[in-house]
Amino acid sequence: MKIAFVSLNTYKPTNAPLGLVYLSTIIKQKYPSEEVRIIDANFEDVEEELKNYSPDIIGITAMTTDYGRAIKLAEKIKNIPILIGGVHITTLPNSFKDCFEIGILGEGEYILLDLIKIYKKHNQFPKEELKKITGLLFLENEELINTGRRELIKNLDELPHPDRSLINKGYFKKEILEDGSVGIRHNLIASRGCPFECVFCSTSKFWAKKIRYHSVEYIVEEAKTLHRKYGVNYINVPDDLFLTNNKKAKELVETLKKEGLEKIKWGVQLKAELINDDLLSTLKELNVVRIGCGFESGSQKVLNYLKKGTVNLEKSKEAVRLMVKHKFLVGGSFMFAVPGETIEDMYKTLDLIKEFKKIGAKDLSTFVLTPYPGTEIWEIAKQKGKVSDDMDWDFLRQNSEDQALNPILLDDDIDIKEYHKFYKKRGELMKSFKIDIIKRDLKKRPFWVLKRAITKPKTTFNIIFKKIMYG
Repeated sequence: MKIAFVSLNTYKPTNAPLGLVYLSTIIKQKYPSEEVRIIDANFEDVEEELKNYSPDIIGITAMTTDYGRAIKLAEKIKNIPILIGGVHITTLPNSFKDCFEIGILGEGEYILLDLIKIYKKHNQFPKEELKKITGLLFLENEELINTGRRELIKNLDELPHPDRSLINKGYFKKEILEDGSVGIRHNLIASRGCPFECVFCSTSKFWAKKIRYHSVEYIVEEAKTLHRKYGVNYINVPDDLFLTNNKKAKELVETLKKEGLEKIKWGVQLKAELINDDLLSTLKELNVVRIGCGFESGSQKVLNYLKKGTVNLEKSKEAVRLMVKHKFLVGGSFMFAVPGETIEDMYKTLDLIKEFKKIGAKDLSTFVLTPYPGTEIWEIAKQKGKVSDDMDWDFLRQNSEDQALNPILLDDDIDIKEYHKFYKKRGELMKSFKIDIIKRDLKKRPFWVLKRAITKPKTTFNIIFKKIMYG
């Protein structure tokens, strides 16, 4: 049997599709005689590669912004069962289309093993067999059957380490890193879930509110493989909350030292309210160089709405001061066009960004709020007729010029000309951050900037100009 997994996400071409790697790895472990391949839109012509590979089963993962592309691809494929999984179909099952045979809800590792077992026995997916599996969507006589959500994997360490030999080698090329050094950067998933319920985020709906961690031993073993097998010297952990427990952070430091891995650099995400001197001291020992936070707004009123009162503006300011004091590269994101947000609130956010820059934050970015399924923001946008369960999903792509200048959820009583005036000032401010980074790279790594410009002129244009435009 030949199984092809397809990644259509080209939004961040440096981020490998680790979700598909986990799925492929567990299939290889359970069914070593079966052939598994990941086809990646960042490096391949997906349609051409599927045609050449001729798989028995196709699995596509899709976020909401990729769902339209997934549908178009599936509609072109005949006589091959197509499975659709990922955050979109999990948070909006009613958007399931008949071009897919099965939808997978939530964590897919064990669901997929059950499906392969059925296919190996029947050479197809009989509906009566599918009804016995929790975590599926499928159509029967035009009726959408939802077998419910499967219980979460309690012990994440029982999953095999993701086999990164399955992904393109392009994910392991040297680049200028976030701290200005040159090296190989790669992601490592250390946990699943988030206990918070921000109105714009669907993480707690996909993974559930309970956060589950890999053990220190599991994380270190994976870091060892990344460093020694693939030459990775900068590990980014994209998890919503990483090492908020100082005791576990210290344990990780000691275990990495025992393995001779203490020189690996790390980038992590933290909640500003959990940052303190003791934790930062430990993260410094861990060789963390960058910490990212979702600051979101400079208005306490807007923050109370977005994060349900779990964030204090003064605490965010103190967190930035502490991170700069400990010499971390401070990353952070902010958003605009939030329901109930006034122009005055937006300018408060610009003022906070200026304040953070003055303190020493160097890696800040801004976004226009985008509604995604499974969030409270989505329901508001739906009530306003801005989105629906059956729409042009490309409309929700972040950083499009139309989205930036005509936000979906901009309050009706805001003068669009005043908003455009504000957005222009936002662009001027964010441009200063990007120019500072470009100047740093040109000063520290002129060879690498020149090499990137010659070998990847399109990518260089994107980095230098598009990021300046959209911040």
